Amino acid sequence: MPNATLVVTFDVHRAGREVIGETIGTTATIVYLPDVPPAKRATVLRRAAVILAQHTAKDLTPDEIPLIRDVKLLEAVRKLMSNKSIA
Repeated sequence: MPNATLVVTFDVHRAGREVIGETIGTTATIVYLPDVPPAKRATVLRRAAVILAQHTAKDLTPDEIPLIRDVKLLEAVRKLMSNKSIA
């Protein structure tokens, strides 16, 4: 049973979501922020233990940045070549 929430702040295509899901397994609940309705984003971000982002300043609004102050890990990834990208 997952005990943490991993929030992916950028859009990820199906193949990339499969890779992330296989890698994380049941260790955490994975939430893709682009899929979250605007009214629920703050709640999701406050719950995050881990953030996976490409460009935090673009992925999050200025009002959302303070909501992630308690995350345990913020991992920034570079966008890879389109045919091998998770995004």
